[in-house]
Amino acid sequence: MFLLFFLVYFANIGAPLASGSSTIDTPLPHQGSLPHTSLSIGGIDLDVELATDEASREKGLMNRNSLDPNKGMLFVFPRAKQVSFWMKETSLALSVAYINSKGRIMEFHDLEPFSEHLISSRSSNIVYVLEVTRHWFRDHNVLAGDLITGLPSPLMAQ
Repeated sequence: MFLLFFLVYFANIGAPLASGSSTIDTPLPHQGSLPHTSLSIGGIDLDVELATDEASREKGLMNRNSLDPNKGMLFVFPRAKQVSFWMKETSLALSVAYINSKGRIMEFHDLEPFSEHLISSRSSNIVYVLEVTRHWFRDHNVLAGDLITGLPSPLMAQ
């Protein structure tokens, strides 16, 4: 069992993740095998990679060296719940938004590179988590309560 986990885990290292939305596009050449999509927050477009299964949600942005401006990763969960994120093996300085089932941003957190400290949502109604470069939300005047459009259905998550 450990060998299977080891092989699956290390086979995925270095394969970039992709994103998805209401219209899910095929991956860009540099993104690997996951779909990608565009979200809109207050009229600002954001290209995101989509993590819809346990493996892609666990890997997230681990082992990445950079994240382009106006790009991010959207984690999609099959049902609303309280979520916790950490930055294990992640060198990027990121900000995270916890988003409810209606697409409203409930809260923000700044995440420290390589930190294994869990940052839990206050709400148990989180379906989406959006990771972007540190201070992206602040720099674009995105606030708690803002609505994100273009989110995929949670039914696609596993």
